Amino acid sequence: MYNTLQNPSKEILPKTEAGILSFLESFGRLSDDDSFYEKLFIDLAKHSSEKVRTLAIKNLAKMEKKELLGLYVQIIADDPSTIVKREAVSAIGN
Repeated sequence: MYNTLQNPSKEILPKTEAGILSFLESFGRLSDDDSFYEKLFIDLAKHSSEKVRTLAIKNLAKMEKKELLGLYVQIIADDPSTIVKREAVSAIGN
């Protein structure tokens, strides 16, 4: 887990956790071909905040990409948060 994002898209993110949460909550339907946001959400799925990770996974699930299955399985195996794991299980079920 880490707070500093490794993705160049970090420039669009607010600087505070509350701002990032608000940003993540603002997304409605997402298309499966939006690779910019996909990379950003994958990066945020590794954030130190449980709430940020949960919302990042929720947004990834909206893309309905089978290619993300491995990420969800990894999160279920490795994430310390039951809430985050539950969101990853839900993403697989969608």
